[in-house]
Amino acid sequence: MALSFFIASATFSQLTDTTKKEAFPVIERSKYNGVLNATLTEGFLIKTSASRYYIIDEKALVKVNIANPEIVISKNGKKIFITIQGTDKSLRCHREDDVLESYIAGTFSGWNGNTSVKLDNGDEWIQDESGAVIMKNLYRPKTIVYRTNDGYRMKIEGINELMLVKKNNTTNRSQLN
Repeated sequence: MALSFFIASATFSQLTDTTKKEAFPVIERSKYNGVLNATLTEGFLIKTSASRYYIIDEKALVKVNIANPEIVISKNGKKIFITIQGTDKSLRCHREDDVLESYIAGTFSGWNGNTSVKLDNGDEWIQDESGAVIMKNLYRPKTIVYRTNDGYRMKIEGINELMLVKKNNTTNRSQLN
């Protein structure tokens, strides 16, 4: 997996202040709906209020804690950058269209090393990495599955950790294959 350590020097104010010349051409101005309280790092998925998904592509630890922050997506050549209100860095990212949003059908009890998760749409996803056991009882939590460089990741509402998963090929109904 190729990693980029390039960090654009444009600040959020440079990208959003219309009285200044834009650092890079802006391709989207949007917001994040809700409180964004996270450490942004490689592989982090952000959904804009325009219902577009972007994944951070560089190893950087940028902490953000702000309600409904403005998001600016800019482009420099073929490189795309995301700048989030409350941060002073533009992070390299890419748009991701291969994203599935659903709910778990029933109760999710946590990750145990070989957990199988059935979604409302009939898909079944199987944990594809070992790791710490995470126990939590959640009823019908919202779930997002998206492609990364090392496979599909599942984010379950109420659990901070992302899990590498693979699709159970006997249930092949969603757009993610």
